[in-house]
Amino acid sequence: MDVMVRLLCLTIAASLIVCAAGDPRLAVILKSADDWNSGDVAAYAQCYEESPDTTFVGKAVTRGTEAVVERYRRAYPDRDHMGKLTFSELQPRTLTPKLAIVTGRFTLDRAKEFGGNSTGLFTLVMRKGAHGWRIIHDHTSSDH
Repeated sequence: MDVMVRLLCLTIAASLIVCAAGDPRLAVILKSADDWNSGDVAAYAQCYEESPDTTFVGKAVTRGTEAVVERYRRAYPDRDHMGKLTFSELQPRTLTPKLAIVTGRFTLDRAKEFGGNSTGLFTLVMRKGAHGWRIIHDHTSSDH
């Protein structure tokens, strides 16, 4: 029976991943984690709308896509500092056909000497434009 329970859990988990990937808003977010985990900040940043109005809110407010990308490059200067990023508890909410909010949890696994592990919550405002769904506002809070 233990094997059956494990298979059922794996099937459910796989179904959730497929469902998330089938939602174009969540597909953008999941791709960004893959890009992050490959150490490619430029590819990761493609999840943000290219605009001076794009904002990131963490310990401070950063305005403009270029500034957001530079913030990431300063905070995560190499692959070791970037660690392994995973997203969970992704919940999209449609506001209009071209606007949505996505909430979720992030987990960043990395060695202590490179900043240690980090977890937290985020709220993303996404807009559908010429390049598909992109983040226009990212509010991310660390659990600690």
